[in-house]
Amino acid sequence: MKNLLLTLFFIFSISFSFSQECGKSELSTDLIQRKANDSVYKKSIEQRIDFFAILNKEILPKYSDLKTQVLNSIENSDLNEILELKTTYDNNRIEYLTEMKETQARVFSDVTAYGKIYTIILFETLDVFPDSYAMIFNSTVINSRIKGRDKILMNRIYEKYSTILSEFNTCFQQMKSEINNFKSELEIIDINQNTGNKTEEETKKADLIDLLIWSLK
Repeated sequence: MKNLLLTLFFIFSISFSFSQECGKSELSTDLIQRKANDSVYKKSIEQRIDFFAILNKEILPKYSDLKTQVLNSIENSDLNEILELKTTYDNNRIEYLTEMKETQARVFSDVTAYGKIYTIILFETLDVFPDSYAMIFNSTVINSRIKGRDKILMNRIYEKYSTILSEFNTCFQQMKSEINNFKSELEIIDINQNTGNKTEEETKKADLIDLLIWSLK
């Protein structure tokens, strides 16, 4: 009995010691405020989920023939260069997401949980249908990913395949219109846009690259 009591006392002492070592950290005033403000993302998350679902279930499946036609328009000799841009796009998208998640952890101690979920959904949407201007070609954003090689490939591909935009213009504009209408309805804001300063030529080149990357998915 005496040994049992000593054993229990020893276990209790260790447990108490461990509990004493586990202190509580106080959040800074800034983090408390950010934690409180994070709830504003709840509505945005719902809107992002709705848009993600509509894009996957309603819009893009209707244009599967367009996707196939665009893919069939690519010559084998050009496939590697388009795949190179697709790889750049995918890598940049992952890097942007990783950086934002690391910032939320390092700067905001992950208290902005809704903001983090919103960010994840945003970049998952960009995986479903590309926005190459946002992820590659917009040189005005902070830490822009665009490289000289990207510009060369974009211009070379556009010079050869710009006719795709004309050939499939009706279907593409219908699809683009549907996407934009739902974005407007659900108050979806695109990331990394040079609003008001994006030229018509930049728009056409990005539209073409978006179509080509999408056709390879």
